[in-house]
Amino acid sequence: MDGSQVVALASVIVSPAGALAGVWLTSSLTARQRRRDQQDKYRDNALHGLARFMSLAIDANPSMVLSGDLREYTSPEDAIAGLYERWKVAREPLVLLAYSHPSDEVRRLAFDVQAGLELVLRRTDDLIKSNPDAEMRLGGPQTEYERFGDKARMLGALLKA
Repeated sequence: MDGSQVVALASVIVSPAGALAGVWLTSSLTARQRRRDQQDKYRDNALHGLARFMSLAIDANPSMVLSGDLREYTSPEDAIAGLYERWKVAREPLVLLAYSHPSDEVRRLAFDVQAGLELVLRRTDDLIKSNPDAEMRLGGPQTEYERFGDKARMLGALLKA
């Protein structure tokens, strides 16, 4: 076999292998990009759900509820009832995160954040029912609200990363 035949034979063998390697590499890179795109979509959905939840949290500030600053409600009692109904809907994305996110810390914080706001609403409601002049004893619910806010900020930072 002369040199030209060896080169021809080598090109016949190497050419399909190179083509297959190129196809495999392209396929692998495409799959990786799809995974990244899907992760970006999940992260964006989680951040959107947290943002909707936080808009509820702003209204659920115990000092605003007790002082009657929420104009869409006629009384603090009505505010608690309305906010609790909104909480039931707004918590769903966080519950999904709490059971499906790969990070233990995100799962824990997602659960704590949705449960924390429910605790704030319950404590504020208890305060309203126990004392008509509840603003004087605001410390408990307000402290819970601040603790909840800290956890929500931590969750947001983790989701952005």
